Amino acid sequence: MTTPTIRIPANIFKAIASFRPEHDIRYYLKGVLLEVTDTAIYIVATNGQTLAVSKVANNPLDLPGGPVSASVTRFILSAESVAVLEKHKQGSIEIQLPTPDATTFQATVYTPKAMPMTIQCSKQEGLFPDWMRVVNAYKRPATFPTFPHTIFDPRYVKQVDDAARLIKNAKKDALVSHIFPGEDAESIACAQLDHDGNSWAYVMPIRADKVTHNTPPTWR
Repeated sequence: MTTPTIRIPANIFKAIASFRPEHDIRYYLKGVLLEVTDTAIYIVATNGQTLAVSKVANNPLDLPGGPVSASVTRFILSAESVAVLEKHKQGSIEIQLPTPDATTFQATVYTPKAMPMTIQCSKQEGLFPDWMRVVNAYKRPATFPTFPHTIFDPRYVKQVDDAARLIKNAKKDALVSHIFPGEDAESIACAQLDHDGNSWAYVMPIRADKVTHNTPPTWR
């Protein structure tokens, strides 16, 4: 019996993986969550302040094992495994789905003008945050704008822009993404990362009472 396998575009994996933290005592956040159903693959990463998720179609029939069964397979790809896989932004990544008891499994990277590279991957123990709760927390305001301003950490703005640029294969000078605020200045905001509406980022704004707003000088 062949092992069910999923296929993820390398640029999407790299873009979503960029939302995980480099340094965090919450070790499970350093990995990438893969949630697989019979129709879709969800790739999720978060650092606690931003979260990105992309939905891709479940593996085509030409892959070993055929479509994954209706049961949901959910596991965290370890930080060490992600570090190898996210080096690639072209081609695709094929991952053999591990059984519930397995701790290691294989992934193969297919890139243009290079031989396929197979690596040994591992699961990361831990309880990944409920990403659907974050997604559902976004409430679109009735009109724009509904409040004076929303403040975002510029590091997270760049993170969103870099991910959208990678997925859309956009030029450096192109405007590729907008962060849309939520229903008030302190609600979660969102940004579309692709052209099709399958990849999104969610960003928590900075609380206004935590920011010092200085007044610019009178120049003349």
